[in-house]
Amino acid sequence: MTVIVQENAIGVRFEIALVDQAGQPLDLTGTDSIKIRFSKPTSGSVEVPASIINAPGTDGLVELFTTNGLMVPSGDWDIQAFVKYTLGDDLPTKTKAFVVRENIVDP
Repeated sequence: MTVIVQENAIGVRFEIALVDQAGQPLDLTGTDSIKIRFSKPTSGSVEVPASIINAPGTDGLVELFTTNGLMVPSGDWDIQAFVKYTLGDDLPTKTKAFVVRENIVDP
C-alpha cells in the first residue's frame, strides 16, 4: 500500500517501528538521539528529531508530526530513521518510499 501525504500538510503523524535485523523491536533505551531523514524529490534532504512513543522505548516505536513547510514539494519521497546511542555511531534503518500529492490550485 502506498502512503500518500498532502503537500504542506501540518500535523500528519509518522509512526515508525524500529526493528533489528531479526525483526525484533529495537531497544531505544540509552539513545542519545533519534532523527528522521526525508529525501525530497527535487534534491537534498531534511532531518527532524523523532520522539519515543512509549518511554523508555523498549518497543522501538517513534513518531514525528509534520510542520509547516516540511512536506514540500510534491513528488516521490523517502524516509529513513537514524538512531544514535550514547556510545556509538548513527545506526540507519531501511528506507521507505511515500508520495506527497500537490494541492488543487484555486481557479
